[in-house]
Amino acid sequence: MADQFSVELGLTEPQRQQILPFLQDEVKQLAALKKNTKLSAEEKLEKLKEVGSAIDAKIAPLLNPQQQQKFQVIREDARRRIFETMGSEAVHEAEGKLKKKL
Repeated sequence: MADQFSVELGLTEPQRQQILPFLQDEVKQLAALKKNTKLSAEEKLEKLKEVGSAIDAKIAPLLNPQQQQKFQVIREDARRRIFETMGSEAVHEAEGKLKKKL
C-alpha cells in the first residue's frame, strides 16, 4: 500500500517517511477490526469508516493539492472495494439471523 501511494502520488522522501507510520497504523487497526468477532458486520463497516477518516485527516495535510486529489481517488476506490466485501458479509450475517428467527 505504501509503495502504491509513493508512486501514484509522487511522494518525496520526507513525505513518505511521515506518511508510512500512519499507513502502518491503519493496517494494524484494520487487521484488529477484521479479527474482532464481537462486532457485527455493520459495526465493522462503521468502525472502518472512522479509522479511514482519522488516518486521512493525518495524511492529507502532508500532501500538496494535486497529491490530495489523487489520494482521495485512491482511498475512495480502496474503500469501495472494502465496503463491497464487508457489505456482502453484512448481508449474509443478516440473512443468517433472519433464518434463525423464522
